[in-house]
Amino acid sequence: MVDLLPLKIKKERRYNRYKRVSLLVLSCLLVAVLGWGLYSNSLVVEYQKELEETKEESVELSLVELERLEQRQQVIAEVGAEQLLSYGQIVADLNLIIPASIWIEEFVITAEERLLITAKATDDQQLLKVISRLNKYPFFAQVELLDTERLADGTILLELEGEVKE
Repeated sequence: MVDLLPLKIKKERRYNRYKRVSLLVLSCLLVAVLGWGLYSNSLVVEYQKELEETKEESVELSLVELERLEQRQQVIAEVGAEQLLSYGQIVADLNLIIPASIWIEEFVITAEERLLITAKATDDQQLLKVISRLNKYPFFAQVELLDTERLADGTILLELEGEVKE
């Protein structure tokens, strides 16, 4: 088939055809960009709602935990007011008061709040220092040496007695 149309008309038809295709492609791109924007916006809105809900939950949880902490502090304060003497703390402090050359074999606090300590020592000089340190300790009073005995291995067995004060 021979095309007898003038060149001007051919160019016009081609231009109109490209124009329609270009408009269709641009319209599709515009719809795609608009759709993506709306989708992204909906994701942001969902994320913001979840964030607000999480903040509200965390505030509620922090209030609940704050109440729990206050209750614990109140219980600790009540227990602390009732008993200032901590037997665990006394044992830990004895580690600092008594030197390495003296070994505690028996440590007793009786129901009558009497302190009885049986220990072994290798050095006579440390005994007097230990007794004065125990007397200076805030929970002990009138700590005295009851008995000493030199054992066959050269160590000294000693018995101390005192009062526990609160």
